[in-house]
Amino acid sequence: MKLETPKCPKCGQPATNIIETVEGSCGLTIDSDGTAHYDGLGMKLDWDTATPFSRSPIPHFCADGNTEVTLYCAACCHSWESDTDGEHADDAPCVEGGAV
Repeated sequence: MKLETPKCPKCGQPATNIIETVEGSCGLTIDSDGTAHYDGLGMKLDWDTATPFSRSPIPHFCADGNTEVTLYCAACCHSWESDTDGEHADDAPCVEGGAV
């Protein structure tokens, strides 16, 4: 994939990461008095919800047509949005309807 803004607008260093969002669920127990206890250690991730890339069966942009990614710079801890050419690094094209 080609990035419109591959370098950090703050310090000029190349991006080191793409920030992705993945849904997860954690255990929750509720006492008889209504007190809730969160168990983040048992988190289960649903990789099919990963954005901007889907994980099944190969990485590709999600079907919503959005080709924008959030990039991260490890040099100055800055993140920014960048548009792409709509293709993943392995040249898998954008798809409609989820998995390829």
